Amino acid sequence: MTSSARPLRLGILGAADIARRRFLPALQRCPAFEMAGIASRSYERAAALCSQFGGHAYDSYHSLLDDPGIDAVYIPLPPALHFDYALQALKQHKHMLLEKPATVTLEQARQLCTVAEESELTLYENYMFLCHPQLERIKEIISAGRLGELRLIRATFGFPRRASGDFRYQKSLGGGALLDCGGYPLRLALELLGSQVQLTDATLVPDKSAQSPQEAVDLYGNAVMRSSSGLTAQVAFGMDNAYQCSLEIWGSRATLRASRIFTAPPELKITLIIRDDKGEELIEVPPADQFLLSIERFAAAIGNPATNAELRDTILQQSTLVEICRQKAGYSL
Repeated sequence: MTSSARPLRLGILGAADIARRRFLPALQRCPAFEMAGIASRSYERAAALCSQFGGHAYDSYHSLLDDPGIDAVYIPLPPALHFDYALQALKQHKHMLLEKPATVTLEQARQLCTVAEESELTLYENYMFLCHPQLERIKEIISAGRLGELRLIRATFGFPRRASGDFRYQKSLGGGALLDCGGYPLRLALELLGSQVQLTDATLVPDKSAQSPQEAVDLYGNAVMRSSSGLTAQVAFGMDNAYQCSLEIWGSRATLRASRIFTAPPELKITLIIRDDKGEELIEVPPADQFLLSIERFAAAIGNPATNAELRDTILQQSTLVEICRQKAGYSL
C-alpha cells in the first residue's frame, strides 16, 4: 500500500474485550486503515463501540462480510469460529487479520492459506509480541555473541483461572491452554530455533473440574522442541497457574531474561537482564505499542506477494507444531 493510496476500510467481527481495550485504540493511530464498522451478536454493544471509535454498527456478521465497501476484516472471536468466517471473508475478497490461533486444526489452516494464495489476499495471524522491539533486541544480543553458544531456551506463559463462562474453558469454542496461551511460547520458540524444528515431547493436562472428560479442555501443559543444530527449547503454559510471561536463554557465557516477553503494555519500558560471572547488565528497551506495530505489519503485507508467502508458511508451521503437540500428548479435540 503506497502513501498516496486511500486508507483500507477495516471491519471487525465481534465486540471482544481485546478489540475494545487494545485493537481499536491502536487502529485509530494507523493511517493505513479506516475503521469501517463492527458486527456483534449484540447490536447495542457494536453501536456503543462505534459511537466511541467510529464506523457503522452491523446487525450480523454476514452483513459486514457482504459489504463490498470493506477491504479487510479483523476477527477476535473464540478460535472455533475463526475458520468459517475467515473463509467467507476471503471468498468475499477481503484481507484477513485473525487473532491467534488462526485456526484450531492444521487442515483448517491449510484451507485458509490455499484460498488466500489463490485470491492474492493477506492472511495474518496476530501474534503481536513478534512486533515488539524487545524481540529484535534479543536477537541482536544473541547474534553479537554476548551470551556465547546457546545451551537452552525456556519460555513460559500462564495466568490464574478466569471466570467459569470464559470461552477458554469451553472445548466447543476452541478453548484450552495449548490454543490460547500455549501458542505464544511455541511461536517464540519457532522464531528463535528456526523453521527446521522438531517437537519431540509434550504433555497436556485436562481440566478435572469439567462436567465430563469429553468436555474437558487442556488446562496446562509443556513441550520440548529441538532445532536442526540440536538447540533445545522448553515451553510451558497454563490457564490455572501463577502468572508467568517470561523468556530465559542460557548460554555458555551468560543468561538473558525477559519478564514481559508476550504481553508488554504500550506504556511499559522493558528491561532485559543479562547475567554472567561478573554480575548483571540491564538493557532497556523503550515502550512500544505492539498492537499498533502488528496492525502496521498487516498493512505492509497487503499487496506484497513475498511477505504473504512468508506469513502463510509461518501459519502452517505454527499449526503443525500445535497438531504434533496434541498427538504427542495423546489429546484430541
